[in-house]
Amino acid sequence: MMNINLVASVISRTQESSMFDLCLINQYSETYDSYRDLTKTFTTGSYSASSICGIAINSGNETYKDETVSQENNITIRLPLTTSVDTQDTITVTRKNNQAINTTYSILNIDIGAGELVVKCQKLDV
Repeated sequence: MMNINLVASVISRTQESSMFDLCLINQYSETYDSYRDLTKTFTTGSYSASSICGIAINSGNETYKDETVSQENNITIRLPLTTSVDTQDTITVTRKNNQAINTTYSILNIDIGAGELVVKCQKLDV
């Protein structure tokens, strides 16, 4: 009899071994100041095993939540299944193809793939 947890673990490790880029998850939070105004902040995570990622650059158009989004500045980021990430967070790519970069993306969609999280992202205009 096949142990499904063991198979899932092997698939997950295989996916992680093909992730050569580095990303930081910027956790979203909200607080109210003394004037009761909402303040949105992002806390940057630290480098850890969950910092590994795999990046693919997209092109064309896709539709999210009934809105067509140009993919001129869009990427797909593959993350380990154990990564804590939410659609309100942002992701900063710090290393791509062994080159240091510093580009931040908003999250459009998060799917669970075969042993990985598949995160569709759009570049933030700064």
